[in-house]
Amino acid sequence: MRVSGLYRSAAFVLLAYCGLKGMTEAADPKWNSLMGTIDPSKHTIAGQWTKSANELSVKAGQGARIAVATAPAGEYEFRATCTRRTGQHSIGLVVVHAGRPVVFEVDAWGSHLAGFQDIRGKSIRENATRRDGVTLENNRRYTIRVEVRQGELRGLLDDKELAKHVSDGSDLSIPDVCKFPRDDQ
Repeated sequence: MRVSGLYRSAAFVLLAYCGLKGMTEAADPKWNSLMGTIDPSKHTIAGQWTKSANELSVKAGQGARIAVATAPAGEYEFRATCTRRTGQHSIGLVVVHAGRPVVFEVDAWGSHLAGFQDIRGKSIRENATRRDGVTLENNRRYTIRVEVRQGELRGLLDDKELAKHVSDGSDLSIPDVCKFPRDDQ
């Protein structure tokens, strides 16, 4: 799992992972914080990331990315509570589905779009997960969540579904600006 996107300045307050294998739908899943596993000096891919207590911050810059030191398998959820401090670019979570990475972005392309990219090589601007009119307000805290299920992905902002995609993973890819050294993390 990874945190990714085009940021001006953002603070990630909470990163959590929820493994769902073997749990019933009625059970309240236990969220496992990933903050303790992140070391900016080791996990930064691009950008100037810093960590203090339970917060990650990144200095303004295009394509800022940091890896989370875990490789999920099967069904899971990935959640980040975040605040974009300045700018107008997206915040995105990169997840792995059936061994293939894909990014769920919110307020993307300077056009206030949300959705998954890339699907069949097409960005949010061109694929069916496109949701128009999704704007993040600077200095407001949001929770972004991606649910990875067998055969399906869902992207949510503050518990509101913005994108859904039925997939076995074979149609997923990632834009160059969101690439990571490893596809399984």
